[in-house]
Amino acid sequence: MNQAVEEERCKCRKFSLEEFLIGLALIIGAAEFSQKGVDLFGNKELLDDDDDDLWHSISASPRFDQYMPFSRFKDL
Repeated sequence: MNQAVEEERCKCRKFSLEEFLIGLALIIGAAEFSQKGVDLFGNKELLDDDDDDLWHSISASPRFDQYMPFSRFKDL
């Protein structure tokens, strides 16, 4: 992965082994949820709002942002 980052001269920093494994786990874990993309990382606007009318699903959001920021996941 880091070799590809160097060859493409990407503007992101290199991935540690732990970050890479967490990223793979998030990709695999995403298959379980109906949300897509940024919705898997939690919506801060919805989290700050206590309105009960915003009940989209019985299952809670996976909140992948507790494991890796969305911007870093996009780099992966």
